[in-house]
Order: sequence, then C-alpha cells, then structure tokens
Amino acid sequence: MHMRVKNILVVLVLMNSLNMSAQLHLQNRLDSFCKEFITNIRKNETLQTRLILDKSIYQPGEPIWFKAILMKSISDQLTDYSSNLIIDLVDEKDSVIKRMLLFAEKGQSGGQIIIPTTIREGNFWVRAYTREMVRNAIRKIAVLPIYIGHPSSAGANRFRIVFRKGAQIPIVSTSGGEIKVFPNPVRGRTISLQLRNQKAGKYTIRLVNSLGQQISTRAMTFGTGSETRTIRFEGSIPKGVYRLQIVSGESTINEQLIFE
Repeated sequence: MHMRVKNILVVLVLMNSLNMSAQLHLQNRLDSFCKEFITNIRKNETLQTRLILDKSIYQPGEPIWFKAILMKSISDQLTDYSSNLIIDLVDEKDSVIKRMLLFAEKGQSGGQIIIPTTIREGNFWVRAYTREMVRNAIRKIAVLPIYIGHPSSAGANRFRIVFRKGAQIPIVSTSGGEIKVFPNPVRGRTISLQLRNQKAGKYTIRLVNSLGQQISTRAMTFGTGSETRTIRFEGSIPKGVYRLQIVSGESTINEQLIFE
C-alpha cells in the first residue's frame, strides 16, 4: 500500500515538473516573440503627418491657421525628429493654389496660408507631408478638407474652430454657443473646459485615444451662462493625439487634443 502511494506521488511530481517545464518553454517562446515583434515595429515604423486647422469654412482673403505634427505611424506617438514639411492648398483637380516649405523642429511646425481674394467658391484641401512621404509613403500624408465661400453663402459660419494667437486656445462654435478647451497642446494632465451660452444640464466628458479606447470619462453639470471647469486626468497619459468628446443628450462634440 505504501509502495503504491509512493509511486503515485512520484508520478505526480514528474507530471508537475513536466508541466512547469512546458510553461517555462512557452513563456520563453512568448518573450522571444514579443521581443521580435517590438524590434520589427521599431525597424519598420515610419513617420506620418497630422494637421490641425483653425476652422473648416473660410472666406477669400482669410488666413488658414494650421499646426502640422510629425508622428510615428504605428505607435501614433509624437516624435522629436526634425524635418522639412511641405504645406499645400489644393483644389478638387489637385492643382496647387498655395505651397509653403517649413522646418518642423522636433516634429512640430505651424503658420498660416492666406487664401487668395480671387479664389472661386468650392471645396479645397490642405495637405502636410515630407518629400520622403511622396516617394515612399503616400498614405502617411495628412489631408484635411475645407470649404471656401463668399460672405453671402448660406450657413458659412455655422461651425468654426478658432485658434487665438499666442494662447492657442481652440474655440468650438455651434449654433447654441461656444465651447473652449485649453491649453492645446496639453502639457501634463490638466485641461480647462469652458461653456458659454450652452444648454444647461448634464454633460459626459470622455477622453478617447487613437485606437478608440476610452481613457477617461466623467459626468459634469453645467448651468446657463459662462462656466469654466478644470479637468485633471488620472494616471499616466502617453504622448499622442486624443479626442475629447463632450456629450449632451444626442449631441456630441469631438475636439482633438494633443498631449506632449
């Protein structure tokens, strides 16, 4: 009887040893795969451009204020890489209306394009890219659509985002009032949110990353008139481009935030 129990214990010990050995082998293979995966990402990761415009609808003679950013294409992180950037204003036939050459120090640059006063009304596009992207990575070029209309155009001011000089405070205007989110870019984890002449009630504030993952959410109640709240996000927020969603009932406003 004792010999039988002893044999069973020996078998169990051997089985446990084999199981631990198999787990260790599997863990080693997983570690090796992860290292190879990260190495390939770093080896194959290229640069892409992102564009932020001050608004989406313009009039002839107005400036188009912009900020162009170089980012890593796979991880979607900011980069310290410096390079020359080309900024184009093109029409629907891809004809260049205006072109600028800028130097993006540590991956960032900005400025303005003055719209010609003689330009026709219609749809146009602003592009930001490097010469390397033209040769090898067309899909990494940032392209944003805009509309250029004359003052008499119906609804020309129904939506706009304005960057104030120096302070770089984006103002989102809707038919019911204004929403300000500042500073942008964000240095740290704190932003200010101001509502003016918006509908009083409960608002849901969400921070979403480039993969669509919700990083933070909170409910806030705003009254009528002008009200400013400070929002501090918990935990570590990696550098990159995020969306701040401001939800009230069936209305959702998306504001792009850059964390540096």
